[in-house]
Formats: sequence, structure tokens, C-alpha cells
Amino acid sequence: MGIIPLFFATTLVSQIQSDVIVKPKVISVSMFKNGYAFVTREIAITDNTAKVVEVPVTSLGSLWFWTNEGQVDSVTGMEDKSQATQRIPFSTDEELLAANIGKKFQFTVLYKDTKDDRKTDRHEKVEGILKTFAGGFLTVETADGTAIIRQEKLESIVAKDPAVVLSRESKYDVNSHYYRIVTKNNAKSVMMMSLERGMTWAPGYAIDLSSPDKLVFTAKSTVLNDLLDFENAKLRLITGFPNIQFQNILDPLTSGMSVDDWLRSISGGVPGGFGNGGGGMGGQSRGGEVTRKAAAGTMLSGGAGVVPDTIDHISYDPTDNSLIVRGVDGQTINSKGEQLEDLFFYDLEKVSLKRGSRSYQYLYQFETPYKRTYSWDGSKGSPIFNKIKFKNMTGKPISTAAASMFKKGEVVGQGMMNYTAANTEAELTVSRSLDFRTDSNTDLIDRAVGAIKDKKGVATMDLITYETDLEVENPKEEAVTFQIKFPVMGEVVKTEPKAEIEIVKTGIRGQNPTNTLKWEFKLEAGKTSKFTVRYKVYVPTGQ
Repeated sequence: MGIIPLFFATTLVSQIQSDVIVKPKVISVSMFKNGYAFVTREIAITDNTAKVVEVPVTSLGSLWFWTNEGQVDSVTGMEDKSQATQRIPFSTDEELLAANIGKKFQFTVLYKDTKDDRKTDRHEKVEGILKTFAGGFLTVETADGTAIIRQEKLESIVAKDPAVVLSRESKYDVNSHYYRIVTKNNAKSVMMMSLERGMTWAPGYAIDLSSPDKLVFTAKSTVLNDLLDFENAKLRLITGFPNIQFQNILDPLTSGMSVDDWLRSISGGVPGGFGNGGGGMGGQSRGGEVTRKAAAGTMLSGGAGVVPDTIDHISYDPTDNSLIVRGVDGQTINSKGEQLEDLFFYDLEKVSLKRGSRSYQYLYQFETPYKRTYSWDGSKGSPIFNKIKFKNMTGKPISTAAASMFKKGEVVGQGMMNYTAANTEAELTVSRSLDFRTDSNTDLIDRAVGAIKDKKGVATMDLITYETDLEVENPKEEAVTFQIKFPVMGEVVKTEPKAEIEIVKTGIRGQNPTNTLKWEFKLEAGKTSKFTVRYKVYVPTGQ
């Protein structure tokens, strides 16, 4: 037998009313690349106290409360016992009927008739007020009088009264956990900082090489947020490696662990923590102008590079190592950031993100002279690489990340941009060049057998003199800067033309030094340059 479809809601009624629970507001998030972030929240204080539920599980030593006015007296985890109620739908006809005496229903009654030895079903509808229900019988007052129905004959029940009760109320005890913050001297708000796992940032760079003498370097960041929702917060993207020793141990205030479990965790017996990784200090900005340009890169044709369309002019100010960016409306933005110890903080203002979101954020852009060099290691058949060198003129470090190189709107190469400190040089490989013709040939000139003998006069080492000829031809229509870095094992006795020699290891008796010979020169269009190296190498006699 079926009964009416039921829809119900569960309502919890707690002694901790919502109007006395304070929701912390995220003020800033300082994140590292390894998934850890320091989150700073602001908690409003009324009459020197506040109750909060949202205190995160965090790393040991990273949970701090402070106030700029007054004084934080205590933060205590507390339990409130309360009663909650919920509506439980009836699961049987007996519950439904017993709870609705005096309500109007329509009952369908099934009768089994027999006529001429044939059995047939007869469905009879009875509509009226349910007067009684006991002993398996229903008494129903209808328009034609009182009807008595056996419960086992009921086929269906349909409510005809909007006041029909479909569920029962159930009460149970609830323990509500919260933190009580107590302050002194009329503090208006308390700041809460904690190290948490679930956010990271991934930098990326676009380098436009459309100009032959100056490149345009554009930096972006993709922020990955699997931690929390926040609105109009400061994001601080951190470059560097902090020393955070207790990231895998939970703070005792919010760990939820027993005394024994927490004591074992700090001695290494229980891995109570977030997992492997690293963290770093962050928090609110301290001094200095900061900037965020929230615009996706717009690829412009004609060699303009990857430039947000809201930017009109970019220039470098050497007086304070800052980058000046002017928008089309004439507004000037100073994209400094902040250096704290060995960490650098890129700042983004008023960012709003939902948990699970990913966001492209524009960081900065600068223009700087660059030098293009074609590089070869002097080995026969080895490739020639097109490389660029430029100086980081931003006054801030460039973090390690992939860099894509463009020319006139097309990708011409990719490379890994290694960490580059402010005012230092970076080198990137753009592509492999197939145009140049190279050749390398080595001849044995002389062999002095027994150049080194042992104490008995037996020859142990021979001294061989080699000569290597290098040749490179430029078939291009323009002159290029070319560089040869040729590794040589042995004592270099002659180079033509003269080369810079870097000795990696100085040779001793019976042992050869390792050298790197370097030539950097202008290779004119259609011309060929030749180089000769003569060097001596000790080898075992008879080899």
C-alpha cells in the first residue's frame, strides 16, 4: 500500500546563536610555490570578546593572534551543549493514521468478490474524516454516515487536508565547539595568522624579441586556490626558500588530538601534519607602494609583444630600481614588491577567489637591451644554439619558471628561466640553428714515448701533442655574434686567434688539466672563421 509523497527539512537549534559567532575576514594570503600559504584573517571584537568557529588546523608555531590596539588576553577552545530537533518522516501507515485523527482523507479499499466461482477485485473509495484508529480498524465519518474499514483492506491513502502531519519531531543533544577570544583595553579587532596547505602560484614569462636590440619581458602568475574563499584580499607571491621546521606538526590549539597523540607527534611518533613541503612567513604588507595589474596578456601583431591593452608606457627608474607602468588613462603604477630577508614578495591587491578556482594575474613588465649569440661547443656535428642574454632591471628577483619567446606574434622558442637576482644577467636558449656550417678536425702532431718514467726507469706515460682546427661559416644575410666554448683536456700551448682560457683543474705530474677555450667574435654574412688549438695530453704508455 502506498502513502503520500513526503518532503521534510532538518533544522538544528543551537544555544550558540548565529549573531554572536564572528566570521573571520581574510585580509591577506602569502603563498609559496610548494602549496603552503600564510593566511591572515581579521576578527571583529565586541565588548572585549568574540566567539569564532573558523580557526584553521595549522602548523606548530604558525598560529598567532595579535591586535594593533588593546591586548589579546586569551584564546580558549570551548564546548557548548545544546539541543537540536529534526523532523523524521513516518515510515508506517500506523504512525501516519495515529497522528492524524480528525483529518480528512480519501481511502481506497480493496475487496475480493466471488461470483460463479470467479474471483474479482473491487476498488471502493471512501472519503471522510478519520475519527478513530485502533485494533486494526478505522472509523471514518463520511457524507453518507460512518464507515468502518479494516486496515488490511487499505490499498491507498490520500490526504485531503493541508494540515495532515507527515513526520514526527525528534530531539537530541549537540556539542558545539568554538573558540572564545578575550581582549583587554577595548580592542576593536584581532588579527589571526596561520600556515595552511592548499594554495600555490606558478609564474610564467613572455619575452618579445621583435626589436633587434631591446626585448620586452612580461611576467604573469597563475594562482591555484584549493584552500578557501576570500574577497578583496591582498595576495603575496613569495620567491625563496624559508626555514620552516615544524610544518608537519599540528598546532596544539586546533589539532583536535589527545594529549598523548600530540606529544607523540612532536617526538616523531605520529605523523600529525599536512605532509611534505615547505612554508614561509607572510602576512600584511609593511611599507612601500605595491601594484597589481589584473589583465590577461593580449597578443598584439606587428611585433608589439605580449602587453595588456590597458598599458600605454613602461619605463625604468634607476633612482630607486623601480619599474614605472603608465596606463592609457595616465595613471602611474609602481610595481615594487617587497624584499624581506632572503624572500621577495610580489603583491597583488584586492583579489577575490573561490575555493577550487584558478586565476591568471599580471605581475610586471620591463624593457631592456639584450645580446644575441650563437653558441657552439667545437665538437664535430654538435648543434649550434641561438641564445640571448639580458640584465634583470626590475629591482626584484625573477623566479624560476618557463619562458616563452615571441617574435611578431609567433612563438619562436621556449626555455627555463632560472632564478635571477635583481641587477644580474640571465641567459636563455631561444632555438637550435640549422643554418651555420661547422667543421672540427684533430691531428696527432707528436708523441713523446716515456715522457714520464717510474723509479725503475720504466716508461709509464707518453706525452701526445694534438692540433684541432675549427671552422664555422655564416650563410645568413646579416652579421652575427658567435661564441665557441671548446673543452680541452691537457696543456694548451697555442691558440690562433688567441682564446680566453678557463682552467677548471690544474694538472699535476701525470695528470692532465681541464680547460675551456672561449672565442667570441663577429661573424660577417657569408664569411668563414677558422681557429687552431694545439695542446699536450699525458696518456698511459702503450695506449
